[in-house]
Amino acid sequence: MTQDTKNMQIDYKLLRPMFLRAIKNKTGNDVLQLFEQFRKNIKLNRSADQMPAEEKSTLLRQIKKEVYDGLIKDLLNFKAYPLC
Repeated sequence: MTQDTKNMQIDYKLLRPMFLRAIKNKTGNDVLQLFEQFRKNIKLNRSADQMPAEEKSTLLRQIKKEVYDGLIKDLLNFKAYPLC
């Protein structure tokens, strides 16, 4: 739905609370399914309509990288069980 507006762009800051909740309360498969749903649907909002194709591609790649890196960082930092 963010692709229909000029004011909001999907990014990891927007998605992070959903991923953190899934990481804490769901199984690994559920987290992967959530990631797949968002990965397939990351698109630029309408503010990018006037951009040249190369800039659009670069911006979309940057947003996807931010989402992937953010999720990986949160997964690595999550401690489900104490080590002691």
